[in-house]
Amino acid sequence: VQVFARNTTSPAFQVGFTQISFVTPAPANLQFTPPPGARLTVVHLGTGNPGASGGVPGAAGFGAYGSGWLTVVELPQSGGLGGDSEAVLNALLAAAKPVHGSWGSGTLLTTSLMSLLITKGEIYAGAVQPSVLYAAAAASPAG
Repeated sequence: VQVFARNTTSPAFQVGFTQISFVTPAPANLQFTPPPGARLTVVHLGTGNPGASGGVPGAAGFGAYGSGWLTVVELPQSGGLGGDSEAVLNALLAAAKPVHGSWGSGTLLTTSLMSLLITKGEIYAGAVQPSVLYAAAAASPAG
């Protein structure tokens, strides 16, 4: 499988197999052990599809819009960034441009692989065109 960014000739991501077996994986293959000294934060996003309002059951402030390759995720901006994450976000914001529409105003960052819309209080991200993010922001109860 190869994933290509728009207007490129080499893959941004690729994975391949030399052998495949259609069996249930061993439980040990699905266990995660954080490395020593790592800080682990568990977020339960609930199960099932997003509700009609776009929210994810059991996850206040999180949302998902669309389906398949047109899925856009919505994340709250508060409570979770700090240290290196905040520095990365600030660097991204410096490369973004101000945008506005019927959904309000925000900052848009686009790459050949994904788009990121940061509004007042929410972040919308997906491997989609900006217009899809704008539609998700308009559909969000938080927007």
